[in-house]
Amino acid sequence: MAISPCAVTVTPISLSRDYPACRDLLDNMGLGHCALFAPPTGGPATDRLFFSAWVAREADLARFAADARGFTEASSLATALLAALDRFTTGAGAALYVRGGDGRYARVQGSMTDAPQWLDADEPLAVALRAGRSVARCDDVHSTLPGELAMVLARQRELDAFILIGRQRDGRPLRSDEVAALRDALRTVGVEWQALRWEALQRERPAPAAAA
Repeated sequence: MAISPCAVTVTPISLSRDYPACRDLLDNMGLGHCALFAPPTGGPATDRLFFSAWVAREADLARFAADARGFTEASSLATALLAALDRFTTGAGAALYVRGGDGRYARVQGSMTDAPQWLDADEPLAVALRAGRSVARCDDVHSTLPGELAMVLARQRELDAFILIGRQRDGRPLRSDEVAALRDALRTVGVEWQALRWEALQRERPAPAAAA
């Protein structure tokens, strides 16, 4: 006799409500309101069972962000950040853009070979991030750049740096919980990157001339 997956009841939890990571998957399956019955230990066990790969990628990104304060050079931190983003997005690619003296943004590092070397100061993604957004999707702001979205890395009085993240190989857009994990990591890493970059700029400044 066939048994419905929802026939055995212990503790009901709603995947669409209690697990945002499941929402897109359930909607695509037409099961947006399906309840899963799990042991009272609940969330963590369900995450491990159904989303172990996602949980591992999120943990890896969080560990990297926590270790960002241990770097001593902005360039090496940026290199490690881009590698961490590639791991998190399973190879979607990412590029770091830094504001130059003329207001344009230069691609200084990245794994997106099709990303332009230079971006105009009023590139739609830069405009949206400069206006206060922490995340801007290319489609939403009508950007023609070969990526899915951009996120702030450093912004004080001006948008100093941002990350362009490529589209995933399977064509699936990043979920809201994935975007939130990326935003949290970049917020942490950005503070450390900006501090290291400021220190590097200070070292590059010529020493003041000695008084006669």
